[in-house]
Amino acid sequence: LFLSVLFTGLLGLSGCANTGVQSQSGAALFFQSNAEAVTATGLPTGPKRGVSCSQNYLGAATLGDASVEAAKQSAGISTVTTVDRYYHRILTFYGQLCTVVTGH
Repeated sequence: LFLSVLFTGLLGLSGCANTGVQSQSGAALFFQSNAEAVTATGLPTGPKRGVSCSQNYLGAATLGDASVEAAKQSAGISTVTTVDRYYHRILTFYGQLCTVVTGH
């Protein structure tokens, strides 16, 4: 009975990880990984690639900075040509959101 209640509670909390993780291909029970193209300009993809990430633990604490600005700064980009986001989640235990920008 205890394991049944615990498992039901975990499933009920599985959407609480505040990483911005949204399922685009249906809900995954244990592990979820998605990619999302956020924006692109008419410019060719730039030679520089910047990445910024945040992690969420137990749906309670989010650490890091997954902003476009942080990704730009990580590679010294002043003109952004593309922005993509990558999401990974394992139940409510761990979630990660990464923003990847390219530019000049």
